[in-house]
Amino acid sequence: MDVRAALCAISPTEGHPLVLAAMSELRVAFGEAYGFDWFIASLNMLEAVNNDEAASEWEWRTSVVSLLNALASSPEVLVLSK
Repeated sequence: MDVRAALCAISPTEGHPLVLAAMSELRVAFGEAYGFDWFIASLNMLEAVNNDEAASEWEWRTSVVSLLNALASSPEVLVLSK
């Protein structure tokens, strides 16, 4: 996740489309209607049993939100794609 978010931030014109293409491929692989279904669902589906697992879950959630933020924070790419 962090690598994908970094791609969007460092290279919006090249990284952003690559990340979106990867999301589309994941959507097909998981048989989902929308590309972000699994990521959004993963924010709720984790249930920690101990503190170590809880820390890992929060790291995952932070990574997912960081990626979504990086995708949404690339306005120049969004303008170009209209």
